[in-house]
Amino acid sequence: EKHGIGTDASIPTHIENIRKRGYVNITSGRKLIPTSLGIVLIHGYARVDYEMKEPTIRSNIEKNVDLIATGKASFDEVVRNALEGYKAKFLYLVKNVARMDELFEASFSTQDSTAKPLSRCGYCNRYMKLLMGSKPKLHCPHCDQAYSLPSGGTIRLYLEIRCPLDNFEVVNFQIGKDGKSYTLCPNCYNNPPFEDDIPSGMGCNTCPHPTCSLSVAHKGISDCLDCENGTLVLDDIGKKLDCSVCNCQVKLPPIIHKVSPSQKHCDSCFSKKIDISFHKEKSPVSGTEYTGCLWCDPVLSTQITQKRASLRKDGGRGRGRGRGRGR
Repeated sequence: EKHGIGTDASIPTHIENIRKRGYVNITSGRKLIPTSLGIVLIHGYARVDYEMKEPTIRSNIEKNVDLIATGKASFDEVVRNALEGYKAKFLYLVKNVARMDELFEASFSTQDSTAKPLSRCGYCNRYMKLLMGSKPKLHCPHCDQAYSLPSGGTIRLYLEIRCPLDNFEVVNFQIGKDGKSYTLCPNCYNNPPFEDDIPSGMGCNTCPHPTCSLSVAHKGISDCLDCENGTLVLDDIGKKLDCSVCNCQVKLPPIIHKVSPSQKHCDSCFSKKIDISFHKEKSPVSGTEYTGCLWCDPVLSTQITQKRASLRKDGGRGRGRGRGRGR
């Protein structure tokens, strides 16, 4: 009655239908208690089309029926508009039903009870559980939301760093021991926040955020040596650079203790320089601190090794965003 989605004659039928389908239980005092299935269904609709979980769609139908009864609207016109609206929503739901399936799979998976907490949700700040398998995902039991993750590698928490856009803890994805790796925010990976035709699957290595310390804007060193659209992104923990698109990888020498992107750029090739701390006993320069260009600096260019990293079968996702002209 409050939302105008039923009449005295139809409300009992609505209640009985959702009870039969297992969406609610009726307790003493005629109270409706949502079941786990009902809650997941509502959250699933919200993932695909937020309006589908609101009472406005049904209430608009009721209002139009009243207009027919008072002679203010045509029966055929109301039916036609209703069918067109529901058809459009149905087709959109079918096209994006995988997002709904992910949530159902995570919510009713037997893995969820044994899965270990990995990273914190940006909405409720509680731990999400990592569900491994052919299609790994993080599931937040409190929010009842699931976030797909890349497959074919290892997923670990990354230094408890939070994404500045949504406060989710960032995780690291790596293929094998020395394969391609990159960090990603679970929420941004599924729901890219920028209006630039970025598909789902956005990692930090393709994120254009101007101030985040993990984005390609900060860690992108140069254009890829092998492909046209990729950016070589610094992995300061793995001491390497991985292309954001292809499997090109540049290994930094073991004499490096710490490495980070510099604020300076090379005058010759316009690539971003890197700040280095060498191991004291193996430093090739006087002292241990050094800043230079990987491609043009004589100290660094002779030390690096280029290889092709292991790459998952889909070839990675995202687009390169060049940060200079590597050689």
